[in-house]
Amino acid sequence: MPVPLDQFRSSAWPAAACCRRTRDTGKALDAAGLGLETSILSGQPETVLADCVEKNGEALVAMGAYGHSRIRSFVLGSTTSEILRSCKAPVVLMR
Repeated sequence: MPVPLDQFRSSAWPAAACCRRTRDTGKALDAAGLGLETSILSGQPETVLADCVEKNGEALVAMGAYGHSRIRSFVLGSTTSEILRSCKAPVVLMR
């Protein structure tokens, strides 16, 4: 369930800076004419993101990718790989 970014104004919350950056980036992209919506979701990223994309009919997912060693990815799995497999919309990865 999306949580309004304004709810996380308190700097006591560990990810408050991340929320502010997300909000500010969203405003800058919106001002540049790129229509978008930002939200914070909780849960397993690969499941939550795929459900959100399907439910809202999103046309594109843009996300950052962080590389891990092949051994770590083999043992623990890769969130990015799971999102690529489970999302029905095109996914753009940025490194």
